[in-house]
Amino acid sequence: MADCFISLYDTAVTDRGLISSRSWAARALKSLESRAYRIADVIVVDTDLNASYFRETFRLTPSKVIALPLSIDESVFRPSPYLPSGDSCNVLFIGTFVPLQGADVIARAAVILRERRDVQFRFIGSGQTADAVERIFAGGRPENVEWITQWVDSERLAEEIRKADICLGIFGTGSKAQRVWPLKNYAYMAIGRAIITGDSLFSRRMLQESDFAPFLTVPHGDPAALAAAIVTLAQDPERRKDYAKNARLFYDRNLCSRIARKQLVSHLVCASSDDL
Repeated sequence: MADCFISLYDTAVTDRGLISSRSWAARALKSLESRAYRIADVIVVDTDLNASYFRETFRLTPSKVIALPLSIDESVFRPSPYLPSGDSCNVLFIGTFVPLQGADVIARAAVILRERRDVQFRFIGSGQTADAVERIFAGGRPENVEWITQWVDSERLAEEIRKADICLGIFGTGSKAQRVWPLKNYAYMAIGRAIITGDSLFSRRMLQESDFAPFLTVPHGDPAALAAAIVTLAQDPERRKDYAKNARLFYDRNLCSRIARKQLVSHLVCASSDDL
């Protein structure tokens, strides 16, 4: 079984743009990865849209690729009732600052809201696009922005999520942003907090499958729309409570480890029956 949550080719070529798709290095990486997948009996990815991408990109037998929800440490990222933090609204972004995440979009939204003392931003992480974020803040980091760049362990991240009023997902404009649900969003939902994330093909599918709204979406790459959504939730604690409750409910019904195990067992049983 191959766990393909992160594809080396997709990461280096498509998502981060570190290697040109026309280069020999990209062709060699794709060939090597394709060979590894063909050897595997089962290839596990995180969404149906990602499964389609893997099948088409690496020319894989459709039945070999299955989509299962990601697994997080549910003993750490456990549900916590949401209570509004008070006069200010704490907005949290956790990330490795890869293009997929759109940290620059969040930074520009923070600049738009720099005069809002009732909205406090907290960035945790660093990475490829950190320099771009620094350039956005070149005129002086807004007073309502705190940025923690050192490594933070899972227990601390869970605590930061519990203290947040709004948690931010991904806002990058690349193709990968359309087909994945990032690990940070799993953690936000598992704990139960209001989420704003990009309007993607996969997020629309999630909304269509639910009879309630577990998160709020805005167009990818649009800092003004993100800023407006943050203000909307910042001014409405009851709406934040609803999103927090719905996020946890959606996680429990669709994304938790229990669901992933059930789906995996079902697939393996079906595969064994086909071999008889």
